[in-house]
Amino acid sequence: MAVTAEMYALAGGLPPVRTPEDVAFYRALVRVNARFRHSSLVRVVTSARQIGRTNIGLANQLNEWIEMGRQQQPFVVEPAGAIETRFVARRQLRVMWWCVLNGYQPDRKSVVCLAEMLGVSAQWLLEKLTQPYTFGQLFEQVEERQQSEQIWASRWKFVEIEQAIGDLRLRLESLRLTRSKLQRNSTPDDLEPPKELYPTKSLQNGSLKPSI
Repeated sequence: MAVTAEMYALAGGLPPVRTPEDVAFYRALVRVNARFRHSSLVRVVTSARQIGRTNIGLANQLNEWIEMGRQQQPFVVEPAGAIETRFVARRQLRVMWWCVLNGYQPDRKSVVCLAEMLGVSAQWLLEKLTQPYTFGQLFEQVEERQQSEQIWASRWKFVEIEQAIGDLRLRLESLRLTRSKLQRNSTPDDLEPPKELYPTKSLQNGSLKPSI
């Protein structure tokens, strides 16, 4: 992970933890709204050692997966529907956060609908939106709340990884085809985010452009 000096300083540098320091640093960057660019040209080479220096390092995780394979235990992950729902809800939350940040209050119905999608209490979400969080801090709070309320976990049961990968590929292909049709048949204005994501007042203002 390559980080600019400015963003490194803004995140407070490498967190003072023993392990996993890379995960802790990534979370610190997310809290300050760092923007990540994922390049398909990047290739990562890791150590081939199978004995790690910690109990939660990559070497130990690889050994655990190897052992699971030997015992023919299924690898389970979140279903494709959960991944898509998280992306959609995260985007809607970012728009709502941006609007509140600029003085536009969302109506309760919109908050309730988004809270239902995220699997958290609507009243809790409404209160958090009034706090001076960065978006990264807000979404981290949402994820912690999801863990405590367990609505998300009960709604999205884990599936075997082969099923999740297959479903994701089908969904991505469907989205690509849909976007391709839109680009052929629509004007640039038709590709704007759905207007229902914006509070009425923000649309009337005309100057509010959330960074998505």
